[in-house]
Amino acid sequence: MTIYPTYDHTARNLIIHFLKKHFNDNEGLVRPKNEILVADNPKLMDLILREDDVKKDYRLLKDAVRKLGTNIPPLVNSYINSSGAMKMFGSCINDELGDAIETGIMIGFDDIYADKKERHMDAFIINQIEKLRGRFPNLSQSAETKFREHIEKTRMKSVDSFRKKMGRKASPDVEFL
Repeated sequence: MTIYPTYDHTARNLIIHFLKKHFNDNEGLVRPKNEILVADNPKLMDLILREDDVKKDYRLLKDAVRKLGTNIPPLVNSYINSSGAMKMFGSCINDELGDAIETGIMIGFDDIYADKKERHMDAFIINQIEKLRGRFPNLSQSAETKFREHIEKTRMKSVDSFRKKMGRKASPDVEFL
């Protein structure tokens, strides 16, 4: 996730504080080499972001960022609203991208809210089926169903392959993209 240096620093720090508070990687799976810490006073940020409930705190975050004369970047909004089980791995400065702040996140496929997952997966599948129908105008409904099953089987093969490379046993309840 990228936040550019021209973005309001206080708003940026509030977003990073929010992510660390609600989505922190407590397992220590990944850490940036040169992690930046939120420069503003964390106790002050806790006064602004004072709720334990992520949805209530998110409303406070949006209000605070708006009062600073900006909005939460659209992709940041999208990630936050995709899953309640996102992990945030810390932030660092990317000097190769104009000193943008890069924040590592992970959202497990099975942790994505069903409506979001269906919307994006369906859009992809529909696009692929339209391409197939362009080449094969008489494509049957059963062929479309088989295509959907093939995509899911291919995804699971990729997940299993990744797990094997990482030394993890395949498990249906945890997904890696």
